[in-house]
Amino acid sequence: MKVNYIAGMIVACWSTLALAEEWSPVAANVTEINAGYTDGMILFNAGDTHNPGGCAASHYAAHPDYADTKDILSLLLYAKATNSKVRIAVSQTECGAWGYPKVTRIKLL
Repeated sequence: MKVNYIAGMIVACWSTLALAEEWSPVAANVTEINAGYTDGMILFNAGDTHNPGGCAASHYAAHPDYADTKDILSLLLYAKATNSKVRIAVSQTECGAWGYPKVTRIKLL
C-alpha cells in the first residue's frame, strides 16, 4: 500500500512537471516590442524564439490571461534600453494569443 502511494505521488509530480513551463535555453537580447493592444497583450522578439509547443515561431506572446503583462513590459523595456539579456518561460504544451508561444514569465539577467 505504501509503495503504491509513493509511486502514485511520483507519477503525479512527474506529470505536473511535464505540463509546466520551460525556460529558453539561451539568454537573448530583446529586439522588438509590440504593445498597446486593447486586451493588454504584448508581442516581442528576443533572439531565436524558444518554441517547445510547436506554435507560430516569429514572436513571443504575453497576455494578461496568463501573465503579469505590466511587469513583463517593464522588464522588456528595461532590457531593450540597457541591452540586457533575458530568458523567457513559455508553456511546453499550449500556444498563447494569436498562436505564438505562450509567455508566462521573464527573467532579466
